[in-house]
Amino acid sequence: MIAFLRGTVHSIGQDFIILEVNGVGYKVNFNKVDQVSLNTQLFLYTFQVIKEDSHALYGFLTQEELAFFEQVISVKGIGPRLGLNILTASSFNRLQKAIFDQDVTFLKSLPGIGAKTAAQIVLDLKGKLVSTDDTNEKSGPISDTIEAMKALGYKITELNGLSQSLKPYEQSDEATRLKHALAWISAKKGGF
Repeated sequence: MIAFLRGTVHSIGQDFIILEVNGVGYKVNFNKVDQVSLNTQLFLYTFQVIKEDSHALYGFLTQEELAFFEQVISVKGIGPRLGLNILTASSFNRLQKAIFDQDVTFLKSLPGIGAKTAAQIVLDLKGKLVSTDDTNEKSGPISDTIEAMKALGYKITELNGLSQSLKPYEQSDEATRLKHALAWISAKKGGF
């Protein structure tokens, strides 16, 4: 699987770019073509879809958007193309808020989403997404510990609630916070 690409923007289409990486052009379905320019360096996190008759790459500027995309396409009836269209039609933060608030009316306003699919999105994703409190934790000791957990391979969606759990340990040293974070995630997964 291709996890990320770093290269030069060779071409820009309506909903894709071609990224040249070491002399090879990768066509990447991309929803923020207005934010890139030709002949500039770009780093994208990617999601690869391999089917019998096609291979496709979907690109994202942040790991959080990639994680959200992976969650959205896990919902019954939503494929990668529709998932990318959803991220194109609204901001990442607004989509998260709509799911947390169970705002089915807003979700129905997105292209390709009907009432049944909107309700399914809320049902499937409400408890799985990282809360806005966790994603807004920008700097400080708790943010450092969350970044360390991501570096250990935990997905951002697995760390939902960790920020709140670490609050009592905010003034402790990094080793103590990390030990608590590992115990917390083990307990969350049914460890001990």
